[in-house]
Amino acid sequence: NNGSNSTHQLQLPDQSSGTLTKLMLPQMTIPASDYLFVLDVYRTSNYSNYTEEGVRVFLSTDGEIEGSTELAFIPRVYSVESGIIPAEATAGWYTYKLPLGISGTYYIILRGENKYGAPTYMDNFVVRQMEKYTVNISVTMTDEETPAPMGSVASSPVTLANQYEDTPVSLTATANYGYHFTNWSESDVVLTTDNPYEFAL
Repeated sequence: NNGSNSTHQLQLPDQSSGTLTKLMLPQMTIPASDYLFVLDVYRTSNYSNYTEEGVRVFLSTDGEIEGSTELAFIPRVYSVESGIIPAEATAGWYTYKLPLGISGTYYIILRGENKYGAPTYMDNFVVRQMEKYTVNISVTMTDEETPAPMGSVASSPVTLANQYEDTPVSLTATANYGYHFTNWSESDVVLTTDNPYEFAL
C-alpha cells in the first residue's frame, strides 16, 4: 500500500515558486479544551533532501493561517522527528493525535510544504474528546498461607484515576523482607517482568 487509496490526498506543488497547498476543514465548535484532532498520514521516503516536506496543521479562528496556532508539523519522511511527532521505523500509515487545548469555534487548516511536488496522503480526519482511564493495582502473594505484608507499589502519576489517554505511567514494586517481585499481570496474563513497568494509557 503506497497511500494512493486514501480518502484525502493533499497534493504538494513545487515550492520553487513559493506556492503552498492549503486544505481547510469546515468550521466547527470545540466544546471543551480536552479535544483532539486525529488523522492518519502515510509517511514515505527517507531521503535527506525531503526532510522539510510534510503537512503543517493549524487551528484558526477565522480560516487564515496568519495569527493561527500551529498544532504540529508532520514530516513526509518517516525517519524525521518534529516536536510531538516521532520518527518512525519504516514507511507506512501512522495515526497522530494532536491536542487542541482550547474550546470555541475554529477551523483546522492543513498546509502542504515541499520542494518537488510529491503528494502527501492523509485519511480519517476526526475531532473527538480525549478518553479517560483508571488503573487499579493490587499486590498478590504466591503463598496464600502467609498473611504478612508482601510489599508496596508506587506510581507516577500518584493518582491513576481518570487519567487522559496517552498519559505516561510508571509503576514500581518494592518487596518487603523475605519476598521478591515476580511480574506484572492483568486478568492472570503476564504483561512483563520489568520493574519499574512503564506504559501509556
